[in-house]
Amino acid sequence: MSDMEVNREEWLTNACAGFVSTKPANRNYYRLILETLWPPGHDIPGPVVPLSRIRQVIDDFRGTGEPYQDVPRRIRELQGEEGFLGIVRLGSGKKTRYQLASLEIGPQREQRIKLSNAFWEKIITKYQHRCAVCGRQPPVVSLEQDHKIPRLRGGGNEEDN
Repeated sequence: MSDMEVNREEWLTNACAGFVSTKPANRNYYRLILETLWPPGHDIPGPVVPLSRIRQVIDDFRGTGEPYQDVPRRIRELQGEEGFLGIVRLGSGKKTRYQLASLEIGPQREQRIKLSNAFWEKIITKYQHRCAVCGRQPPVVSLEQDHKIPRLRGGGNEEDN
């Protein structure tokens, strides 16, 4: 079945039901992004949508008056963790735009895990309170729970990474 023959509402419902993120807020933002990139009555590829428009949709949904800053991150998560291969980024900076070029959804990434405080202490003790990548210590660097080799580049969740 081609993208043109797909029912928008059915595709959105099925795509959103398969999100790997467990955070309700992120799931809502993902849906809003997809709905904005494929508005009712539009074919695929969808329209080219400025980042500012996607941000406005999320800000309107939140209704807090505070601008939501993590829109590009949520879009990267859709592309990466959630497997939405058809989201294309065009331009950069204030001219960044996005388009839903196809409805292709690839494999999803393994859900991120949060380390327990005890496990995090074990890791920072193992590395003598130094960055596992560069070897520097606070206050020169801030120690963060992250991977030495990013998961996007093949790193896993094992202790050594």
